[in-house]
Amino acid sequence: MLHFRPELVKMANAINFEPTSVEIAETFDILRPTGVTAFAWIAQDIHKDGTAGDASIATAAKGKLTAEHQAGLFLRLLADVKAFSLRRLA
Repeated sequence: MLHFRPELVKMANAINFEPTSVEIAETFDILRPTGVTAFAWIAQDIHKDGTAGDASIATAAKGKLTAEHQAGLFLRLLADVKAFSLRRLA
């Protein structure tokens, strides 16, 4: 948000929203909310406020890098989807 709409961000409310995934990783051997042994979840499952991460260290520059990275991955996904034939499915 600091990159896209900084005027909407209230940094006074930016805290460390530590998700339960941190405690899960410390407690369990392979059970995780992400990765090859992931369970299904929505944001409210890993933090009561529906968010995760340390917002207090956010910057517009970090947001720009994240947005560019995610947009690049999305474009790669679209290329895969375009190239994928439904005939591959049984």
